[in-house]
Amino acid sequence: MKKLFVMLGIILIILMPLEAVGAMAANNNLPNFNSFKCGEKPSYEKQIFLCEKEPNNQFNLANSIVVNENFMGTLGKDDIDYFKVKVNKSGELELFSTHTDGLELEMKLFDGKNNLIDPVDRFELENSNTTVESFEVDPGVYYISITDLLNSAEDHIYIFSPFMQIELPEYEEPEFDNIAPDKPKVSIVDDNDTLIKGTAEPGALIMAEVGELYIAEDVEVGANGSFSFKIKPLKAGTTIKIWEQDSQGNQSEITTLKVLDKTPPKTLVVNKVTTKSKTVSGKTEANATVEVKLGTMLLGKATADAKGNYKITIKQQKKGNKLTINAMDKAKNVKSASVIVK
Repeated sequence: MKKLFVMLGIILIILMPLEAVGAMAANNNLPNFNSFKCGEKPSYEKQIFLCEKEPNNQFNLANSIVVNENFMGTLGKDDIDYFKVKVNKSGELELFSTHTDGLELEMKLFDGKNNLIDPVDRFELENSNTTVESFEVDPGVYYISITDLLNSAEDHIYIFSPFMQIELPEYEEPEFDNIAPDKPKVSIVDDNDTLIKGTAEPGALIMAEVGELYIAEDVEVGANGSFSFKIKPLKAGTTIKIWEQDSQGNQSEITTLKVLDKTPPKTLVVNKVTTKSKTVSGKTEANATVEVKLGTMLLGKATADAKGNYKITIKQQKKGNKLTINAMDKAKNVKSASVIVK
């Protein structure tokens, strides 16, 4: 009995037109059935229902209907209505009905071979004309007959619905990934770069930090596992920390890299050289290695001091010789200049 209360509650929630009908019937206050209308498009607000179509007084004339929809019909003297419904799954088929006074409704269910099926349960709301009958069914075609046991001479209205409970998918506990992704692989970055590129887990988010300053945040890794983000050129020797976070919030280890020095010395000044000069001097980047060449021949080299001053001893050169001076910093970036012996 408890099951039928639950089932009826579900019907009254899902099948909106019967909500009003059932509620009124339960309160022994039947609705004005004469205000209901037939139509191809049911409307709760306009009190429009799908209705039977005569003749439907034999199995082979049964109206085709669908589950979980409401239908309105009328019964008169010696009348019987047949409906045909297709069931797509095994389970309980509940027949819900309500009707006007002066009618004693009887509903029967038959299988596709016109064999009578007994209900497994039946429930009638007290002091009302509302009834629910439950049947165990398998997939197939079924017939419903509706008759008036009083066989009244007057026409009476009834509303009914073949109902099957909607099966909700079983709840599955979501699987949480608590495995941290591998740390991102990042391409070399030098002091001229304005773009950092690398690879990581597709869909992960990339974060990058210099000191306590974020230079990238929530950069999404593409489906192919690649990522990139723009930066302003960083000073050589700057430490960059880059890591990723997957969709479950797992954070990878940090990839640490230093900005490489790819910028040659900015300054290379060469003083005048004559046929009498025994040194070549000038100014360049502090602590750079400076060399003097005549063609491919090395004439001499020295290291600039902390202020960038250098002086290299050479043999006296002929007038017109072209000397090449190369200044190389600690990162082996080279700046070159030339001078003609005067």
